[in-house]
Amino acid sequence: MRHPTLIYRIGFLFLIVLFLPFWASAETEPVLMSASTTIIQEAAISQSDPLPKAVEESKTLLEKIDPQYRITSQQVLNKKKKKVSIKILLRDLNVIGLNPATNQLRNFIFEERMPVLTANRPVQKPPQVIGQKDGCVLIWRGGSRWGFNRDLSLTCGEEKIIVTGLKFAYPQSGAVTKIIKESYIPYSPEIHSEGIVKLGKEHLEKTIGQAKVELLQAGVRSRAFPEKPITEIAHPNFIKSLILNEHMDHAEFLKAMREQTLPKLIEKIWVIIGLNKEKAMKLSVSKAGACCLTQFMPKTYKLIAKRYPEAGLDKNIITGRQDHVNAVKASIVLFDSDIAAGWKAKTKDICGSSQDDLEKCLAASYNGGPGRLNKVVKKAGINWDNSKPTRILSGLKRETMVYLQKLANIKDFLKTKKD
Repeated sequence: MRHPTLIYRIGFLFLIVLFLPFWASAETEPVLMSASTTIIQEAAISQSDPLPKAVEESKTLLEKIDPQYRITSQQVLNKKKKKVSIKILLRDLNVIGLNPATNQLRNFIFEERMPVLTANRPVQKPPQVIGQKDGCVLIWRGGSRWGFNRDLSLTCGEEKIIVTGLKFAYPQSGAVTKIIKESYIPYSPEIHSEGIVKLGKEHLEKTIGQAKVELLQAGVRSRAFPEKPITEIAHPNFIKSLILNEHMDHAEFLKAMREQTLPKLIEKIWVIIGLNKEKAMKLSVSKAGACCLTQFMPKTYKLIAKRYPEAGLDKNIITGRQDHVNAVKASIVLFDSDIAAGWKAKTKDICGSSQDDLEKCLAASYNGGPGRLNKVVKKAGINWDNSKPTRILSGLKRETMVYLQKLANIKDFLKTKKD
């Protein structure tokens, strides 16, 4: 007769061997722990490319966070060396970070002081330490100093943390009465991965495709070319190139051309879009007031929404420009409006000689307005863009010249890019 204890041990070992693979592959659920920095996820992120999943989990976590803030005053010296009181926003800077060594997501809270009015914010240059707590250091390396899309590095002792989410209060339009709380996934070189680049490309392509479908379903016809639907005004690759162009800094582009790193710069924009999807560029506002994915000016948006009622554009100039599909629809409508109502006969003649010339003129018109395009075409004719030898200076602003240079290089890249 076998010894019962031995039989039980053998049976127990058999059960361990049988079920071990299932136990080993099971993912752990998010765990909240009480600490100076909170561990919120451990070993539940894909080892092959953890970033896309970590980003999505960070978004879920950010939704549950309610960042605190308060308004206070501070005495400062103005330009005339007189003491004046300015409003200061004291806010929690909630940061979600991924430790790539342990695949843990952690929530960090730093305090930040920010002048409410844009005019009172000092001009600062990176790098700069903007937060320290419990042995962790947050450094601003580039991008927006006070806004959402800022390049941040985070270290806790020897640990290097990848920032996968931000949430904080922000004074919309620099008004104390309009404090909003938003979350965003900022760009950093550490979060730049093939998986997220792909997400950005797919989102942009899907957005452009949906915008065209909605305009077709609404039966919107071109006023510049009445025999065509308005969607045939611009090729998807041109729209894509224009959006990438709008969010590419001129100085960064010129540097990338010198260093032959343009593909990386284009991917950076795709990463921002891939990280934030429909929230991408939502609060990206230029000094002139152009906003969001397609960088529309408020006055221009309001004009075309009224001029093309059949397009069914959102009449609200804020949400209309923030919504990606609606914003792309508005851009397509603007292309048509510029040609039909903005371009003079000579401009139409010169710009209509080829698809490439048409797109170049549309870009110049989009950037500098149809009125300026008419003036330079009248003055320089076919040499309006200075791309051909001429003794006549076209009169284009340097900004528009660089804008066209960016467009040409982005279009060339998209033509040769293989997925």
